[in-house]
This record gives sequence, structure tokens and C-alpha cells, in this order.
Amino acid sequence: RLSGRMTLGALYNSNANSGPNGRFVTLNGFEARLDDVAIGTADANSAISGLVELTQPLGSEGDHLEASLSGRLDSFANRNDVSAGAIDMRVGALMRLDRFGLGNASATLSAIGGTSWLGGGPNLNQIGLSASLDIPLSQSTLISAGYTLRYEDYLASSVRPRADLRDGLRHRTSLALYHSLSSDWQMMAGINLTRKDAIAASQSYWEPGVVAGLSHRFSPAGTDGKPWTFTLSTAASLRNSDGPDSMVNAAEAQKGVELSVQATQSIPLKDQLSLQLSAGYRHVFSNYDTRTHGGASLGVSLSYSF
Repeated sequence: RLSGRMTLGALYNSNANSGPNGRFVTLNGFEARLDDVAIGTADANSAISGLVELTQPLGSEGDHLEASLSGRLDSFANRNDVSAGAIDMRVGALMRLDRFGLGNASATLSAIGGTSWLGGGPNLNQIGLSASLDIPLSQSTLISAGYTLRYEDYLASSVRPRADLRDGLRHRTSLALYHSLSSDWQMMAGINLTRKDAIAASQSYWEPGVVAGLSHRFSPAGTDGKPWTFTLSTAASLRNSDGPDSMVNAAEAQKGVELSVQATQSIPLKDQLSLQLSAGYRHVFSNYDTRTHGGASLGVSLSYSF
């Protein structure tokens, strides 16, 4: 079975480059004044993304092979240095676990790889493995566990001469619970833990996090009856770096808390076409002024599924 999705969108972000909101920062005890390129800057971007998935059944037990190819291009109106793109591939297998007495449960194991670019130049190559386990606890509740291991190879350039200090392994584990409150209300809650081992201690860190979401389907009066879906999601994470960044604070490692919230309204149009409206806010609190920033976003996108 071949399936996929194409999406065209536009987004406005009050801090498109995730720069500090303030003009002045403290660097090793001295106050420094940032130029216009370094501080947080508002900008708008257009984006196109696509996903193609191929599923091939294996035998009569419900097992199957899976392969997917996805890509994305973002182009900003003014900040060309943060215009970005990425291509990712995934090949793996899904195995039904009914044969082991776990009804409707499944496990997947996949090989993953990808490349991305930033500001018109190569930025990151990565390769790895991912595994997941989905177990229904009841007709309305599902628990999902996952683990991903990636080797990240950052490409140094004249614009990002220290980028390769971030090279290394990234481990991420997650555990999530999905529950249907009714036919029209669904919720999820989860925890995750990321470990990044990089060449530089300042780029190595532990990052635990939590996520939660609530989704509601409804059919407004005067529509053709196709359900609209409203989703509210929140996330919080805590990052602790292994060592200090000598350019910012040679005596103390970076510590930060990231909070985010996003609301999305999905509106079905005719056939496989749908419209999405989104609004969100993200803020990072850190002992490093260079990492403290916040920004709001508004977006609209049109998706076609096949």
C-alpha cells in the first residue's frame, strides 16, 4: 500500500532565529551588546513538506515491511540564515504480537537516516535505529514506548566554525499513554529522556521532558458533517549541560527550562484536502543570557493526503 501527504504552509514567528529577546547579554562577567543579526528577529516563512510511505504485508499474521521518505523546505522572507531543509528515510518492519498473547499489540524496528541544510549550506548528516512497542490496555487506552539512537555529524563551515563540536550520539527514550475519553475526546500524556554525547562537554547534556495533549472532534452547524479536530498540546523539558561554554560562562554549565504550548484547528475540505490553523508560544529560561528567549507563532497550511 502506497500512501502519502503533501503540505503547503506559511508561518509567522516573533522570534524566527531563536535569538535572545534582549539587546544586552553577560559574557564571562562582562556586558556585551548584540547586533541586529544576533537578537531575536520576527519573520515569516513559507514551507513545503511531503511524506511517502510504502507498506508491504508479510504472511498472514499481520506483519509488514515499512519504508518512508520525507522532506521539508522552509524559506524565510528576511532571515536567509535560518532558511532550512531536510530529507529523511526510514526502513523497518512491524510485527504483530498476538502470537505471544498480547492482543492487538505490535513492535517495530527501523533503520533511519537523513541529511539537512541550514542557510543554504549543509548542516547535519545522521544515521541510526529506532524501536517502538505499542500495547493496548483496553479498547480505549494504549501505551506506547519508544527508543531512538542517532549518530549526528554536524558540518563545520565559515558561518558555523564550531558546529562539529556537537558531533556524537543522541539517545531518546519515551513512554506515552493515549486514552479515548469518548468517541470525540482523546487525551495523551507522556515522559521522555534525551541524552546527547558530543565532542564538547558544553554540547553534551541530559534533557528529561513531559508532554500532554487533548483533542476534540466536532461538526459545526452548517458544515457537511465531516468532523473538525481541535488539538491543544503542551510540553516542558529541563536541560543540564555536562560542562561550561567558555565563550559564555567559563565557570558554570548551561541549565535551562523550555516550555511550549500549541493549539491546532484542522478543517476538512473536499476529498483528501484539509486546512490547518495553528498558534503557539515557546519560551526558554536559562542561566545563559544567550539561551534565554521566547516567541509566538501563527501558521496556516493546506494538506493533501492520498
